[in-house]
Amino acid sequence: MYKRVIPTLLALLLILALAACAEEQPQEAEETPAAAETTGEAGAGGTTMEETTAEATNGETTAETVPETTAETTEGTVMEAGDEQVSVGGFVIESQDTPETTVPEVTVSRSDAQEYLDQVQPIVEDSVQDVSSLAQPDVRIENGSLTLDLPLDRLESTRDDLRDGLDELRQIDSPPSLEPINEQLIEAYERTLPAYTEIIEAADSGDVGRISNAVQENLPRIERFNAEARAIIQDLEQAAGTQQ
Repeated sequence: MYKRVIPTLLALLLILALAACAEEQPQEAEETPAAAETTGEAGAGGTTMEETTAEATNGETTAETVPETTAETTEGTVMEAGDEQVSVGGFVIESQDTPETTVPEVTVSRSDAQEYLDQVQPIVEDSVQDVSSLAQPDVRIENGSLTLDLPLDRLESTRDDLRDGLDELRQIDSPPSLEPINEQLIEAYERTLPAYTEIIEAADSGDVGRISNAVQENLPRIERFNAEARAIIQDLEQAAGTQQ
């Protein structure tokens, strides 16, 4: 009797377990369509998980594109800044021994300033020299007489360089906005050539008084010219943005 009861109970438990499983399976089946319906509604309503992910991806793409756009804008700004309008001239060259010289002020683009600088800078560097040592006479006494000697060959070479520079300046096709500056340089060269000539002719004469007077009168003119030409070059370098 006892042995039979156990199998019967086990059989009843097994039946009850199978019945419970049978009841749970329809519920899961019913829940599955509901979940599908919810998903369908989300898809129809507009934003599903996939759509949200796509939007986030687009947002990231946009965020990555912004620096590229900014870089392009920055590059464009640099190009515009490189050709902005700047001033050249507008200053005075002063000297204790000569009248002051005014360099006219003009407004030009940076590119024009650079173009003109490339043409005139080599000319100025070749023809403008420090002649304070060249125009300092070597004073000595020979046979009881005072003698003044000047390095005539070097003075003539410097004058020739200045004359060549003047010819080159006259041939420059400067930007229209910089024609006043080019004319200023031409006039400065024209004013200085006679100063060299007077010193050279005095040195060639051997006359002590004439040499002394020629140096005293013309050396300040040459020094003012050097200061003016170099100041114009420096101002052009600043306008072109190449000044070191």
